[in-house]
Amino acid sequence: MGCYLSDVPPEQIIEVAEGVYQKGKMQLNEITKYLDVVEPYGIRIVRMADQLGILEEHEGIYQVSTEAKDLAVASIDQRPSVFKKFVADFKPFVLFCYYLLRENTVEVASRKVGVICDIKAKPNVILKTLRGLGTYSGLLREESNGKFIVEMDEKRLEETYVRELLKATQDVFNANLFIAYKVGDEIFGYLEREDRRLIVESLTKYGQNPKDAINYSGQAFESFLRHIGNLKDVDLTKKNGILEIANELKGKNVILEEHRKMSEFLSAFRNPAGHGIHKEILEHWVVEKDSSLEVVLLFLTAMRSYYGYALNKELIL
Repeated sequence: MGCYLSDVPPEQIIEVAEGVYQKGKMQLNEITKYLDVVEPYGIRIVRMADQLGILEEHEGIYQVSTEAKDLAVASIDQRPSVFKKFVADFKPFVLFCYYLLRENTVEVASRKVGVICDIKAKPNVILKTLRGLGTYSGLLREESNGKFIVEMDEKRLEETYVRELLKATQDVFNANLFIAYKVGDEIFGYLEREDRRLIVESLTKYGQNPKDAINYSGQAFESFLRHIGNLKDVDLTKKNGILEIANELKGKNVILEEHRKMSEFLSAFRNPAGHGIHKEILEHWVVEKDSSLEVVLLFLTAMRSYYGYALNKELIL
């Protein structure tokens, strides 16, 4: 669950993507030659590129991820705007902004990020890295007094819930911030990257694909429940679907009956969205946009409630 951070320039991370993409794939020694750096420094750059989802590694061979191909071929003046999407989806950076929006100093924000994301780097390295990512991508702005401003349309995330929800449905960065606001920093830090991406996709695309939004958030919730089971030493390998998993967690006293009923309720929405025609009346369900968004939000509420009880014995709705 831990994250890696190293203070390397975003420009060099992008250079790695450029070189690897042009050649198709590279080993570490080729990357260090391409960048003209020593191996330890090259490792830091490669690891940051991997953390941001720009590079993928398999048995020592590096390739550019599908999402990063546009970055690899972007011109120098285009690079910051393309790089922005990777920073906006980077868990430590999202949490850093989450804390800044709650009036934490940058020092306090970086310290908290280090704890939540289990980062081994020193606080000053965490701060310098996140600050560098934010200013290069344009998601952070430093004022003359040294204060850092998160570049959002609104000054504070918590001022108006509905306003933030509307923004979350239009932009990946705001969607990530909204998820952190909705479930809290501890749970956000616990969510896997792919699960977060499914929820972000649900929030930003529910208008175009209401059924997919329910399915994606349902997949993320099921994955979340499996991780809860793993933390509590519950074997869920033979369980399929949200309700079977919830029944097993209830049987092992990890959750309460009310939590099991939440999963039963959510499954009643997920199944029609995921299946074809109704087996009895042979008609398709029509999923409206507003219903889809409501279900996505309920999945987030359920995550908060499950985690609160399973890990901290808190009763939260």
